[in-house]
Amino acid sequence: SQDIKRNFRSSKYIAMVMVQLFLPAILIFLLNKLYSAMNTSFNGQFMTKAFNMLVLYLSVLSFNNEFASVYSRDGNARFLEKTKPINPIILTTSRLIPRMVISTLSVVMASIFYVYTSGASTKEFVCVLLTGSFLSIAHLLWCAEMDIMNPQSDQYATVGMAFNDPNVKNATIYSLLLSVLFAFLVYFLAPSGLISAFVKLTIISFVLLGARAYLYYIRVKLYYKER
Repeated sequence: SQDIKRNFRSSKYIAMVMVQLFLPAILIFLLNKLYSAMNTSFNGQFMTKAFNMLVLYLSVLSFNNEFASVYSRDGNARFLEKTKPINPIILTTSRLIPRMVISTLSVVMASIFYVYTSGASTKEFVCVLLTGSFLSIAHLLWCAEMDIMNPQSDQYATVGMAFNDPNVKNATIYSLLLSVLFAFLVYFLAPSGLISAFVKLTIISFVLLGARAYLYYIRVKLYYKER
């Protein structure tokens, strides 16, 4: 699309993409290098796994928060999109696809660094990769849905980008809560079997993604039908 082409002509946008791609992997690398110099107990190893997941999930999800204003930042121009003869799901989701790709690649790189620095198994790598990807896309859809259901277009049109968007605040809270919850589940479930714990997390994140995708679909349809 024209938006994507325009963004990739911007050096600021490209620099931001690089940060989004590499920061989670760098944080995981540094964290495990620190842990490798420490002697940890049996429970401490589970805590290390949980903290790895907290850092990975939070560093990836935090870049989704701005998408809680992705449509409202267009100001009142967003309402003109309702007149376009395009499926509203395609219209709204096209704005999210670049971030979905970037976040997935970011999770892939962070997962590779996680395996490299922690000695995790291939099964664990696959579970961490899938869980991180599912969780990030679920949170991204949630962010976009908040903007659709509680638009702040008037405020952005009058105040500008300095507007303190409540949707972005909520998205930030949800990214923190989801990251803490999934990290806690790793620590809570790991003693009964590490791979089993990660498989359960993968299933939970997939169910969450399915639920958020369904709600996003229903509410986009509702918004474009009623407004």
